[in-house]
Amino acid sequence: MFLKIIVSVLVPCFLFAQVTLLERSYTFESDKESMSEAKKEIQDKAIDQIVEELATETMGEVRFAKAKKSLSVQLANKSARFIPFSNITDSKQTDKVLKQTLMFKINLAEFRNVLKSIGQLEEIDKNQSILPLVRYENAILQKNSSWWNKDDDISKSLSVMEEKLGEIFLRGGFYLTPANQVGLTTALPTSFNKSHLNAEDTLKLARLLQTPYVLSGLVLIKRSERQMDQMRMEVHLNLVQAENGKMLADIKRIYDMPLTKDSTKLDAEISKKMSDEAESIGGEIVSLMTDALQRGLVNSQKIRIKFTMASQPQKIELLKERVKAQSGNIKNVKEKSISANSIVYEVDFVGNIKDIQDKLLAMDVKSLSYLKVELTNTAPEEISFELKQ
Repeated sequence: MFLKIIVSVLVPCFLFAQVTLLERSYTFESDKESMSEAKKEIQDKAIDQIVEELATETMGEVRFAKAKKSLSVQLANKSARFIPFSNITDSKQTDKVLKQTLMFKINLAEFRNVLKSIGQLEEIDKNQSILPLVRYENAILQKNSSWWNKDDDISKSLSVMEEKLGEIFLRGGFYLTPANQVGLTTALPTSFNKSHLNAEDTLKLARLLQTPYVLSGLVLIKRSERQMDQMRMEVHLNLVQAENGKMLADIKRIYDMPLTKDSTKLDAEISKKMSDEAESIGGEIVSLMTDALQRGLVNSQKIRIKFTMASQPQKIELLKERVKAQSGNIKNVKEKSISANSIVYEVDFVGNIKDIQDKLLAMDVKSLSYLKVELTNTAPEEISFELKQ
């Protein structure tokens, strides 16, 4: 049997309607003697390819690879649920080889539902889900909308941004939870100001809906202050851990664009700009979040650690390295201030602060020309030690 993928994926086209349909095309060859068998073989291989790509993008490459064989069969058997339409766009028969190009429209949301139905998306939903609470303000058209207020007329620009970021987060192994899927519009307490949720409100909502992360912020469209024929789009997004309010990503972008008087064209241009820039913005957020997870900073706490001494050690970096190496629960050490007789570090740690304190008291500092470490003060935000000579 001879089968070869000629073109793996042509340019995807995203259609924004009531459901998002992902359009993909593939070209295959088959040397099956029977025309019906050759067509079936090509169709099956195309579906297998779709299943592998979507599962890798949704679940992550490592997780899908662990159960690729069994998952591929289960998902292929249920493919009619998430592939509502397919069509042969080109077919050629040469030298007993059938070559066909097939186009598929894929319901990505339904694919996720299929994954949930076979118990493969719960882990992502629970541990890697992000609640989007972004507000959009167009000062030029005097229009506001948000991802949490069902009374708002959601702008196309904001919808485009949510769709694009959702796709990018999925590729990185994270799940952007739409407000309607977690029941946010009905769960929003009446005491909350729907127009402007403050930082405390967003954390309360995330805990209420059991989503570990919050993506909050503002997209502001306004006239340029310098040029009458220009407008400015300011994007400020924060990714925060709901449990402790820890900031994992803080993204600020400013874009200057030509200003048009046609309101329809204005929204279309903003939507296109958001679509174009979402890849970069989403990619940076995923990168920062992945780095925080790998370094163990996601569930960490912060505290200042101060060392005083008669004279500063000759090798300051060596003291920093000793502090970090003293406990596996210390994830990151950063200098806050350095003077002639004191050094203050900001430390990210997990676990019990008393354990960190005891480990630092046992630190060997003789190679730094000190005899021992003594505890001088403890407070919720800072622990102080003295390096004795």
